[in-house]
Amino acid sequence: MDSIGDALLSSSMLPHIKAKFSEAMITVVCQGHIAPLYESCPCVNKIIKMPFDCRFLDHVQYLDVIRQIKSVNPDLLLNSVYALHHLADLDGLDFIPERYAFRKERKDKYNHIISHTKEWILELEKNQQFLAELGIQVSNLQPQVWLVPGDSAGTYQIKTDKYIVLFAGVRTKERYYNKYWEALKGLNCFVVTLGTTKDYDLNQEQLDKSGCNGINLSGKLTLKESIYVIKDAQLAIGGETGLAHAACAVGTSNIVLLGGGHYGRFMPYSSLTTVVDNKMDCFKCNWYCKRNLECIKKIDPVAIRKAIEGVL
Repeated sequence: MDSIGDALLSSSMLPHIKAKFSEAMITVVCQGHIAPLYESCPCVNKIIKMPFDCRFLDHVQYLDVIRQIKSVNPDLLLNSVYALHHLADLDGLDFIPERYAFRKERKDKYNHIISHTKEWILELEKNQQFLAELGIQVSNLQPQVWLVPGDSAGTYQIKTDKYIVLFAGVRTKERYYNKYWEALKGLNCFVVTLGTTKDYDLNQEQLDKSGCNGINLSGKLTLKESIYVIKDAQLAIGGETGLAHAACAVGTSNIVLLGGGHYGRFMPYSSLTTVVDNKMDCFKCNWYCKRNLECIKKIDPVAIRKAIEGVL
């Protein structure tokens, strides 16, 4: 899997695949930091972990992953990742008899190439078409996550029942935005910020400048603990990132800042999502930006504030 958001979106297919192949043992091959998303999933029998960004330390580590995959004696390979970068394919899997994938290139790795009807459709719609190729017809897919009571550990650090979540950090620089604090300033609410260790300073800046009471839990919780915190929140706010998809998966209202690069590809798809954007005629540029990322940088904090007030 590419990243956390992709994993949450593709999780929508797992119950349907399990229902179709009810006797099958399902193995998920993913990056190690994504693996916790599948640990409590009743559809998954085994998880094989790859290094972050699929950057193997050496050939020995790569061969060990291949050995683990061979050990489950797979009959069917399903690769629903549409991208063509280095995270999308793993070499050396041609021993698997049936191999399905979305592809315009690298077709030699697969013997079932799945096409979709339009170039620019939501990932969840692509997932529907992927399932259709397997003989599985579904009318609606939504991201899923499987939580257990132990995932609630992070909530014990929050000393209030009512709070909103902010995740200002994003994986790619194109989606970076640092004016959430202006939207939060003067708001009578408790703010919990979430993210990784690298997001700590940005989230702390938003808390400090906003003047809101809150706690910065960036880098202090596991992925599933963070999602549990989102589940119990009144509202989640942030960029187009994995935690935005997590909010949709656990049924929490969310406000998401969308830039033009992938507008309408990954989000929005849920009635829980309120989009804040800065519409421009260059949207859907795949982040080949010629206008200094104005679609993100010039989002008005007043628009975010109005969205917050509309939800709360």
